Amino acid sequence: MASYSSGGQSPLNAVVADIGQYATKVGWAGDDHPKAYFRSNVAVLRSELSGEKNAYSKKKPKQRSSITDVRYDYYSRPIAGYNSNTNSKSSNNTDDLPTSLDGAWELSNPVDPVTGLWYQPAKMDDPSRQDMHCREDGADWADLLPLLLKHGYRNGLNVHSNNNSWDYPLLLCERSYNPPPLRQQLLEILMEELQVSSVFLARDAVMQCYACGRTQGTVVDIGHGGTTVTPVYEGYVEQHGIQRAPIGLSHIDMRVLEHMDELYTKQQQQQQQKTNLEFLPLYQVKQKRDFGFSTLQRRAPVFHEAARLHVAQECRLMGAGIAVDTTVATTNTVAPASTTNASVSFQAPNKSFSLPDGTEIHLSSQFRFLSANILLGRPQIIVATGANSGADGAGTPAVSQRPNTPLSAEQEVRQRLFQKNKQDWTAYIQQQHQLQEKSEQVGEGTNDATEEFSDAAAVGIAKRRTKRQKTKDQSSTPTRSVNKALFSNSRLNAACVKYFQTIVDQSLTSSPIAQMICESAYRCDRDQQPTLLGNVILGGGGSCLGPTEQAVPDLIKEQTESLIHTHTPGWRVKMLAPAVAERAVLPWLGGSILASLGSFHEMYVTKADYEEWGSAIVNRKCP
Repeated sequence: MASYSSGGQSPLNAVVADIGQYATKVGWAGDDHPKAYFRSNVAVLRSELSGEKNAYSKKKPKQRSSITDVRYDYYSRPIAGYNSNTNSKSSNNTDDLPTSLDGAWELSNPVDPVTGLWYQPAKMDDPSRQDMHCREDGADWADLLPLLLKHGYRNGLNVHSNNNSWDYPLLLCERSYNPPPLRQQLLEILMEELQVSSVFLARDAVMQCYACGRTQGTVVDIGHGGTTVTPVYEGYVEQHGIQRAPIGLSHIDMRVLEHMDELYTKQQQQQQQKTNLEFLPLYQVKQKRDFGFSTLQRRAPVFHEAARLHVAQECRLMGAGIAVDTTVATTNTVAPASTTNASVSFQAPNKSFSLPDGTEIHLSSQFRFLSANILLGRPQIIVATGANSGADGAGTPAVSQRPNTPLSAEQEVRQRLFQKNKQDWTAYIQQQHQLQEKSEQVGEGTNDATEEFSDAAAVGIAKRRTKRQKTKDQSSTPTRSVNKALFSNSRLNAACVKYFQTIVDQSLTSSPIAQMICESAYRCDRDQQPTLLGNVILGGGGSCLGPTEQAVPDLIKEQTESLIHTHTPGWRVKMLAPAVAERAVLPWLGGSILASLGSFHEMYVTKADYEEWGSAIVNRKCP
């Protein structure tokens, strides 16, 4: 295991962290598995305070303050607890029922469900986005990232703040399509607020290549909020080849939850019992079982749905909610529109699952196969377009679906999720353009954004900007409050818009994973394509589906080869899929390997580098 010497002191091991939408992983470099693994979706508590003037308005609206407390376990019991007079099992009085189960607590996540980044744009006037429960200025991620890292240091590594915990060098895995302004802002948070001695921001796709012993290949990451396909060549991400489909395990969990409610209601009707529209989560079962309440108390809607969704996730993890159909071979013939998995469902028995109240439901194999097809996609007839075996003038084979081919059930669901995600992206971009136009009219806010995230600073050729001078009021406040004042999510919004527009135009897709792999490789140079298709690396929690360990890799390989052989019969696809226990933590594992190298300390961004060049140095030393 490599070590790092800080200021002539004793060598320190590096810390590797990966903060995803589903879970956060923290551990030591050189280990085979992270020491801390916990959910990134947390309950937060804050108080109302008057906000500062933003860059686009001369008014000072009221905004929520920074997060003051965090809870990580909120699924099985209320956060605020029960009243003292409700612990009697014989109490049936409704006045004795638990009240204020969660108090003023809210649910938050550092990763935005629309973009998949450590970034949350300001709330839009859209009811569908009100369930995000982020701050009014969208800056929750800036508060949650330090809190999640501190929790991992303290509980996983047994390193406390009084032991100079931030002297350990940090390797932090990030998304491959992170825009430069967001990387700069992240480095400022780590250096200014956490006082990290040295840090390296690593692209997650590159780390997954390193975890499989490769420096180049096409990385398929089937995550919680979406699926991303990234080409990596000689250790660098080919940005123009990134493909992202907004279909992940979270959408499958929602489908499983809805189906479980249907089965539960249908079973109650058959047994002539009192009909409920939904099953009870664990915390309500405990009210009836442990406290003997005749009338159950519901928690806040966001926590109630989170507790129910947790049951659906357990159903999916046990293999009852989703399974890969390994009996259907991919063919190049047009399937009828009415074709479903019912014809082969008899080969896989129905799966039973016990709800928290003891009710047993049976999920059909047809539903489980359909859920897997929605997540992975199933390409139908793919034909080559072009005169010379489907190759265009640039030597890139072009593939497309045969016209007038009816969409299957899973394709309709994928298309609907894609359209919803694209609308959210577009609405956010349009809102930022309107705010920028407003700022130009009032003549304020644009200079700060240009100064902070200029094109020169983005490539690391501009020196660090001048810090704001402390006012008389700020001089008497703690350092953390002064550093917090330097952060402005509104200026970050303006700087990221052009990068997000590129993602919408070039990266977003609803295609199946096999077609995303081909499209991602075909966008790269012709000489790179055989290497990229010859090293397809599979990772993420969605790649761990059953019924066998190689079910997903074999299916994706078969589908990808069927597409490639329509225009290039000689090419072969080699699928690299580690053990199931490693796929979900593959980016962290690659970071552990990289940070354990003896010469890796030369790649870190040190405090001295940051003081000299500012946050722009991250785009040079962490490509």
